[in-house]
Amino acid sequence: MADVLIGGKTRTLKYTVFALSELELRSDKHLGWFIREIQEQRCGPAMALWLVWAGLQHETPKPSVADALAFVTAHLEAGGVTFDLFPAFVTALAESDLFRFRPNGRPEATSPSVT
Repeated sequence: MADVLIGGKTRTLKYTVFALSELELRSDKHLGWFIREIQEQRCGPAMALWLVWAGLQHETPKPSVADALAFVTAHLEAGGVTFDLFPAFVTALAESDLFRFRPNGRPEATSPSVT
């Protein structure tokens, strides 16, 4: 989890398996695309929108994509840039326990152990 000031409010980003699965389905982008963008330290509008949306799916009520767009838009209109959100994305993804980070700081998907 990672706290981020967005849309004039501090919100907590938290990524679950469900949220990341929904992220792939709704964004029509494979999770690998998001990971590659993180590895390349890129944070464009599409990435910011979808990672904010997915990271807030633990909230009740769940924010819509339009809500996430409004949060990102408010952030930009207040003088922020999408890359301001990047550290929170990386922290929340790392703390999700769905990825491990290599010594170079780049994420690597973990494989569940099968017994």
